[in-house]
Amino acid sequence: MKKSLFVLLICLFAFTDIPLSDASAAEAFDQDSFPYKSIDIEVSPEYDQPPNWPEENAKDHAGVIYWTRAAIVNNTDGDYSGQVTVEVPLESSHYTILGITEFDSEETPVEQGQELEYTVDEATSTISFTPTEPIKKGETYSYAVSSIYAPMEGTDSRAFNFTYELPAKADAVSVNIYFPIGASEQSVTPESDKVEPLEGGEVLYQYAYKDVEKGKRLSYNIAYEKDNYETTVDQKTGVSSESSGDDSNAAWWIVGIILIILIILILYLLVDRSRLKQAPMPRSTKPKLKKSPQTKQRSVADQKEQLKKDYLNGDIDDDTYSDALRTLNKKK
Repeated sequence: MKKSLFVLLICLFAFTDIPLSDASAAEAFDQDSFPYKSIDIEVSPEYDQPPNWPEENAKDHAGVIYWTRAAIVNNTDGDYSGQVTVEVPLESSHYTILGITEFDSEETPVEQGQELEYTVDEATSTISFTPTEPIKKGETYSYAVSSIYAPMEGTDSRAFNFTYELPAKADAVSVNIYFPIGASEQSVTPESDKVEPLEGGEVLYQYAYKDVEKGKRLSYNIAYEKDNYETTVDQKTGVSSESSGDDSNAAWWIVGIILIILIILILYLLVDRSRLKQAPMPRSTKPKLKKSPQTKQRSVADQKEQLKKDYLNGDIDDDTYSDALRTLNKKK
């Protein structure tokens, strides 16, 4: 009996030490199990100044838009519904994440992507986000990470180094470096075999790689000359950051002039209304008509004619006729 109880207790302790099943535990993202089908990297110095980019950064530094679009393949044993984790250069100067976007496929245009919420882990320099749908086994999931940082100080001669180390192997990698409008003496090391001037004044340096192994380090030294801080987007849209202060002053002048005109108009209306209240109102606007003598004479003659008719018809006697006629004669 004691032996049976001892065996039962051993079994109970053994079952309590069994770990939770994979279904109840959070799935951890293993980048090696999600190799890259493709990675497209864009590096665009002074392309745009996003709304959440601090104004002091734009004055003292030249911002660089860093955009990565990746397509990963689920090589695990089943569908994956956990978070995707991506390494980001949080230690870079003034690094700011602009957004995470997912796409239905690799061919989906950027503007048709869906924004996702994300979390930042500063200890590991990573961001994590959850796809809207589980990643099916053997299928591809496409997403993009957009960010900005400020590796350059505020001088006319601008230079910085861009480095990217692959966290997993990739079938294809492309790196596109866009020089801003107004830049001169552009250079990239290593040199590119494909340099393309773009419409509007940008210059594009292109690099392409195939079958890139995990840990491959891509490094580029980028330099150019530029004497202002107008971004490419500002110059394309005709907005100048340097003249924004003058434009603001002009707008305030216009608003001030409009207010002055409105105040003068209101005062004029008040004074005019006061004058109307003080002025005496005429009793009648109709002119008085004077009775003409001819009108009066015609009236007596008519009465005499009517009196005569009444007398001849026998409606009145002699005395009444004589009295009435005498009265009418006095009116002449």
